[in-house]
Amino acid sequence: MAAFDAALAGGAATLDLTSLGDESADMSGLKMRALFARGKSTNAAVITMAPAVADGYEFQGADGQVQAHADDLVRLYLGDNAPAVAAGAKDIALAGTGSEVLQLVMLFG
Repeated sequence: MAAFDAALAGGAATLDLTSLGDESADMSGLKMRALFARGKSTNAAVITMAPAVADGYEFQGADGQVQAHADDLVRLYLGDNAPAVAAGAKDIALAGTGSEVLQLVMLFG
């Protein structure tokens, strides 16, 4: 499990699932089982989560993405459907417009 705030800079950030959160947790070999994402109430824009272009983690498939507006709570239960985290499948891109913050809880197993 990892729980942390992901802060965007210049409207972008990348979550590296091999060095995740404040404790740099390595989720290699594990699958994302559940995701809870909340856009902070002060966010000026929606935050989009999607597989990164390089080494993208396809938690919602190759073209899948999830959006969180300010004060939204997004909950995903992926069960056994997500891929295992690996060198070529480890990055999730976050996109917004400025310095938004996404509060995350991610469960792996």
